[in-house]
Amino acid sequence: MERGGFDYTRLLEESRCLLATQLLSDTEMPRGEISAMLGYSTQGNFTRAFCRWFEVTPSAWRQAHAEPGRGRRARAIR
Repeated sequence: MERGGFDYTRLLEESRCLLATQLLSDTEMPRGEISAMLGYSTQGNFTRAFCRWFEVTPSAWRQAHAEPGRGRRARAIR
């Protein structure tokens, strides 16, 4: 499904990847909520996709990339 030079699947995947990393590093939102917000039917599907992107679990990525001196918001943008 390509239109105007854009591949919908690729665009969706890139958007999910970017938003996932932002939510994991900038918020304390639970992984289950992040996976639902990104449109995954289960947290396991989100974890598999994340591991495909970064070769690490979302939890490990969050731990390595959380910004210390910058207080995390309690919840993500609604």
